[in-house]
Amino acid sequence: MACFACRRALYCSTDCLKTAQIQYHAIECHHLNLLAMAPVALQLAVRIAIRGSRGDIAQYDQIQTLLDHKESFSKERTESLQRDIS
Repeated sequence: MACFACRRALYCSTDCLKTAQIQYHAIECHHLNLLAMAPVALQLAVRIAIRGSRGDIAQYDQIQTLLDHKESFSKERTESLQRDIS
């Protein structure tokens, strides 16, 4: 089952889709086109940050700023982030 808004995120059931919407997908949904070009490690880091900040609007604003500037990440910087995460 695909997300009705972005059609990129796939889920096994309506329940899983609803859970994802509550936990992280409502935020990442609007940015999946940009995130799809990012390395998998960066995509996972963004999802972890979103899930960790759901109750804190200041953290959400910081994540939103990062997502808005995702295209400015250099290849070297994203590779560095991948090494740091691994």
